[in-house]
Amino acid sequence: MLPNVAHSGSVIVSGNLRQRNSKLKMKNINIQKVTIDNIDQLQKIGRQTFFETFASGNTEENMIKYLEEGFSKEKLTAELNDKQR
Repeated sequence: MLPNVAHSGSVIVSGNLRQRNSKLKMKNINIQKVTIDNIDQLQKIGRQTFFETFASGNTEENMIKYLEEGFSKEKLTAELNDKQR
Protein backbone atom coordinates (compact mmCIF):
# COMPACT_ATOMS: atom_id res chain seq x y z
CA MET A 1 0.00 0.00 0.00
CA LEU A 2 1.16 3.51 -0.79
CA PRO A 3 0.39 6.43 1.56
CA ASN A 4 -1.51 9.27 -0.07
CA VAL A 5 -2.22 12.81 1.05
CA ALA A 6 -4.00 15.60 -0.83
CA HIS A 7 -5.50 18.92 0.10
CA SER A 8 -8.31 21.11 -1.07
CA GLY A 9 -8.90 24.51 0.48
CA SER A 10 -8.52 23.98 4.20
CA VAL A 11 -9.09 20.22 4.29
CA ILE A 12 -6.49 17.46 4.13
CA VAL A 13 -7.53 14.09 2.77
CA SER A 14 -5.33 11.13 3.57
CA GLY A 15 -5.64 7.42 3.16
CA ASN A 16 -4.01 4.34 1.73
CA LEU A 17 -3.75 3.64 -1.95
CA ARG A 18 -3.78 0.08 -3.16
CA GLN A 19 -2.42 -0.66 -6.61
CA ARG A 20 -4.25 -3.32 -8.54
CA ASN A 21 -3.96 -3.98 -12.27
CA SER A 22 -2.24 -0.61 -12.93
CA LYS A 23 -5.08 1.27 -11.21
CA LEU A 24 -4.82 2.96 -7.84
CA LYS A 25 -7.78 2.67 -5.51
CA MET A 26 -8.08 4.52 -2.22
CA LYS A 27 -9.15 2.72 0.92
CA ASN A 28 -9.72 4.11 4.39
CA ILE A 29 -10.22 7.78 3.53
CA ASN A 30 -9.60 10.24 6.39
CA ILE A 31 -10.73 13.87 5.97
CA GLN A 32 -9.50 16.43 8.50
CA LYS A 33 -9.80 20.20 8.81
CA VAL A 34 -6.37 21.74 8.39
CA THR A 35 -4.91 23.50 11.43
CA ILE A 36 -1.70 25.39 12.10
CA ASP A 37 -0.27 22.04 13.24
CA ASN A 38 -0.54 20.85 9.61
CA ILE A 39 1.20 23.89 8.09
CA ASP A 40 4.32 21.98 6.92
CA GLN A 41 2.23 19.30 5.24
CA LEU A 42 -0.09 21.88 3.67
CA GLN A 43 2.88 23.86 2.34
CA LYS A 44 4.50 20.77 0.83
CA ILE A 45 1.30 19.55 -0.81
CA GLY A 46 0.38 23.01 -2.10
CA ARG A 47 3.79 23.61 -3.64
CA GLN A 48 3.94 20.16 -5.22
CA THR A 49 0.43 20.34 -6.65
CA PHE A 50 0.94 23.86 -8.03
CA PHE A 51 4.28 22.91 -9.56
CA GLU A 52 2.91 19.76 -11.22
CA THR A 53 -0.05 21.70 -12.61
CA PHE A 54 1.57 24.93 -13.81
CA ALA A 55 5.34 24.40 -14.30
CA SER A 56 5.09 23.56 -17.99
CA GLY A 57 3.44 26.91 -18.78
CA ASN A 58 5.72 29.15 -16.69
CA THR A 59 9.33 30.19 -16.51
CA GLU A 60 11.53 28.71 -13.80
CA GLU A 61 11.96 32.20 -12.33
CA ASN A 62 8.19 32.76 -12.08
CA MET A 63 7.62 29.33 -10.55
CA ILE A 64 10.29 29.81 -7.90
CA LYS A 65 8.93 33.24 -6.98
CA TYR A 66 5.31 32.07 -6.73
CA LEU A 67 6.14 28.88 -4.81
CA GLU A 68 8.13 30.91 -2.27
CA GLU A 69 5.59 33.73 -1.91
CA GLY A 70 2.28 31.96 -2.54
CA PHE A 71 3.02 29.08 -0.20
CA SER A 72 5.04 30.83 2.50
CA LYS A 73 4.22 29.77 6.05
CA GLU A 74 3.24 33.36 6.81
CA LYS A 75 0.69 33.45 3.98
CA LEU A 76 -0.72 30.01 4.76
CA THR A 77 -1.00 30.91 8.45
CA ALA A 78 -2.86 34.12 7.61
CA GLU A 79 -5.25 32.21 5.33
CA LEU A 80 -5.90 29.56 7.98
CA ASN A 81 -6.56 32.25 10.60
CA ASP A 82 -8.93 34.18 8.29
CA LYS A 83 -12.32 33.57 9.92
CA GLN A 84 -14.18 34.60 6.75
CA ARG A 85 -12.82 31.66 4.75
